[in-house]
Amino acid sequence: PVEFCVLNPMLYGLLACLGHTFPVFLKFKGGKSVSCGSGAAAAYYPPLLLIAALTFLISVIITKMVSVGSILGASAVFISALILSLASKETMLNLTNAPTEGFWPYNLWFVIICFIIVVMIVLKHTSNIKRIIANKLYIFVFIIFNMIWIFILLI
Repeated sequence: PVEFCVLNPMLYGLLACLGHTFPVFLKFKGGKSVSCGSGAAAAYYPPLLLIAALTFLISVIITKMVSVGSILGASAVFISALILSLASKETMLNLTNAPTEGFWPYNLWFVIICFIIVVMIVLKHTSNIKRIIANKLYIFVFIIFNMIWIFILLI
């Protein structure tokens, strides 16, 4: 419920992404924050997950590279957050989760935190970006083939 959120919920999502990407117990070597970031955006506004998933799937189908899909999906969430923030009535810097008119306040913190998460995702994918430029990135076709066989075996 909104009443229990002291700060903007995306701030909690950002903290979860930081903990996922830089875990203390694993010597600050964690994941790439894609699933955690998409979960934070989906918790804030569920249609964003649909936008991210469609962008991810289309880009993976076209390029056959998961890294490209992850970066483009995260960027699509940021662009959608920016559009939602600019289109809403309330675009002020409201860090607290004060009740407002309408369903949810799309404020600038929403956009800023989405931008920080996208930057984290892109920075964690720099090694993959270098391999894409050098044309040495592993293509996803073989993995899809194996996943289809696993799915058939489970049925």
